[in-house]
This record gives sequence, C-alpha cells and structure tokens, in this order.
Amino acid sequence: VGNENVKGVVHLETDQDYGRNSDDSSGADKGTDNMVVEVKWAYLQVADMLIPNLTATMGLNAYYFPMVVDNDFAMTQLAYDFGMGKAIFTYIKIDELDKDETTATGDTKRDDAQAYAIDLPIKAGSINIRPGFLYITSGANAALGFDLDDDGTADLTTSKAKLYNAALNVNGDFGMVGLDLTGAYL
Repeated sequence: VGNENVKGVVHLETDQDYGRNSDDSSGADKGTDNMVVEVKWAYLQVADMLIPNLTATMGLNAYYFPMVVDNDFAMTQLAYDFGMGKAIFTYIKIDELDKDETTATGDTKRDDAQAYAIDLPIKAGSINIRPGFLYITSGANAALGFDLDDDGTADLTTSKAKLYNAALNVNGDFGMVGLDLTGAYL
C-alpha cells in the first residue's frame, strides 16, 4: 500500500507444505485454517525524505549481499540515489534479547547483537559493481550462532564479538552471457 513517496509493505509466508502429513512438522492439512502463517516482512518506506533522492526504510525486511548475508531482519536503512548508483547504510538488529537490560544485582546484561552495513552499488553500462562493508558487534553475553566445525549445526558462542566483512560483487548481463562474481573477506 502506498503513494508516490510513502509505501507500507506486509509480506506473509508459510513454512509448511500443504497436503503433507500433518503429523510431520513440515506438513499442513489440506484446509486453510492452519496456524503456520507468519510475518516475513513488515516495513514502512519513505522516499525523498527531507532530502531529494533519500529513501528511509524501517521495519522487518530482507538484507542481501552475495556470499555474505541473505536473511530477514529488524532493520533501518537509508539509501541515497546519486544517479549512477546508490549509497546505502543499513542498521540491522540481530538480537534484542531482553527489554530489561539489568540483572537483579544491577549488572548490565550486554546480550544484544547488531550489524552496520554500508554498500555502494554502481551501474556502469551493463555491469554493476557493488562494494560493501559489514560490521557485526555483540555484547559479552550475546549468543551468536556460528558453524565453526562445518557440521551444519550452529555452535553457540557467548563472548563479545566484533566481526568485519569486506566484500565486492560484480555482475552484468550481456545478452546470452551473464556474469556474477563475488569476493568476501571476514
């Protein structure tokens, strides 16, 4: 829903297959009265906010950078369109674990995790060049999941984290041939 400057988006999804065995956790019955529908995205986007060509987006939305991140987050994003490209700053809230940030003894929990992303997609003819930088930080008591031993399960760490990721994506469409290259360093 929206007009020329303001847009509100709600995107729902279901994570179950219709018609499968409902005893299976991945299955839903053949009716439409299942309790498997969830909110995937819910955000408000305002274009030309305060400054021409500046767009602000807030809410639950997707953030994607090839080989680096492809997920839905609670986030705030500012994007400035300068013609041949955009400068995009994104604040991503990964975990906001407790409303009450202090323990019974008065200590601060410091269990939140967030990320700051800057990327600069530039269009040069039929080639798109997108450098990006991602900084992830968390408090000492945050539980971030990492697959440290490549077994497919998340190994939880509970230590203060500061992660930096620099990446470059180049893609293009040349008719019958396409190009998509990404390099990332964490």
